[in-house]
Amino acid sequence: MKKTLALLAFSMLACLPYLNSFAQEDVPIDVTLFHKGVVTEANNSSATEIFGEQRLAQDLRVRLSDNRIVGIPAGQYQIVTEDQKLKVGDPVILASTNNQNFRILEIDRTKQLIIVLIVFLALVVIVAGRQGISGMLGLLFTLIAIGGILIPQVIAGKDPLIVSLIVCSLATGVSIWISHGWKARTHIAVGSTFVTLLIAFVLAWITIQMTSLHGYGSENAYYLHVALPNVKLSGLLLGAILLGTVGILDDVTTTQCATIDELSKANNSLHWKELFKRGMSVGKEHVSAVINTLALAYVGAALPMFLLIALDTERPWWVVINSEFFAEEMIRTIIGSGALVLAVPISTLAAAIFFGNNNDSKNITSTKV
Repeated sequence: MKKTLALLAFSMLACLPYLNSFAQEDVPIDVTLFHKGVVTEANNSSATEIFGEQRLAQDLRVRLSDNRIVGIPAGQYQIVTEDQKLKVGDPVILASTNNQNFRILEIDRTKQLIIVLIVFLALVVIVAGRQGISGMLGLLFTLIAIGGILIPQVIAGKDPLIVSLIVCSLATGVSIWISHGWKARTHIAVGSTFVTLLIAFVLAWITIQMTSLHGYGSENAYYLHVALPNVKLSGLLLGAILLGTVGILDDVTTTQCATIDELSKANNSLHWKELFKRGMSVGKEHVSAVINTLALAYVGAALPMFLLIALDTERPWWVVINSEFFAEEMIRTIIGSGALVLAVPISTLAAAIFFGNNNDSKNITSTKV
């Protein structure tokens, strides 16, 4: 545990120089300010039609956190459904220009989100104990690497593919060691993940070139291109695929290596071929379950898109699947699933050879580790 904490501390210190990119600059003369408040009065107004869509309006009064009372005219807060209506006592987030022209942006969900996060963390600690804490530390490092290195460097104009590879390498090595400890099977898992990630990178690059994807498959990509015209979106797409793949590989490689290690401890006379065979039996079940989970996760994230596709009866299916957005999501799923499938035999074979009874260096290496 001491080595884990020391590694985390060193990694966080290494990322600190990059965190300066998020430091707030001097506030300009005209600036948008954000406020928290509570609705003190809510009156319904007549519905209006905007671009053929019925909008419900509310005339609101809000008490800000500094006890100021501001009015929000009905024309500045319009909603689509009855469920979105605000009630007296609802916490809200507002924006203003130099403390004038207040407008409501969102319901303030900060407390609820914090409660959900705390419950999740408590559940992890209760179920997994010390191992769960290590896993959360590994996640923390990954988030620091993404927020402190990847995002600032891409914004600064660096090649998103190169930066993503660096972050993926850090997330692959350091976060797995933090999460699972400094031991032999973790080292094998890290090595297997690196090998599989390299194969996934090659496959993703070839696939993107073959399908002529340029990273413009969503509205966010167009907005990003306007804000950062020098960023190569195809490289950003490839980097995003690699980041998603790393998260999958962590699960597969560590599980397979742990399985082989435990099988070897239960029967240290097993030959590496027998260990590989038994480990692959577990791995096949893992692949079947995780591929289904991965596909459902992608479908769930893109469910509104699928509903829109179902409503579009004018375009045939072969036109729909050729859209860049659909193709990008399809490639993400295929590359992620393909990397998962490859990770099972790679990690299982590496662990079986290491922990098999015919490995002469096993005892020496294990003692050192």
